[in-house]
Amino acid sequence: MIAPVKVGLVGGGFLGMALARALGPGTVVATRSGQWREDEPPRGIQMHALDLTEPTLELGPLLDCDALHIAVAPGS
Repeated sequence: MIAPVKVGLVGGGFLGMALARALGPGTVVATRSGQWREDEPPRGIQMHALDLTEPTLELGPLLDCDALHIAVAPGS
């Protein structure tokens, strides 16, 4: 049996939300607001506020992830 991998997603837009749904419980999604775009996140998805424009970044639960996927659109 393969040990579960905790995945962090930076960016909760179209791609980030689809990946979070596919990966399921244990996934950490970091968005600027820390909120899921549509109501509540799927069960087991942990949200985290992360504003990439800030001079210092509070990575919080992303530090505990085994893998990190960055799904941020270019621009501001």
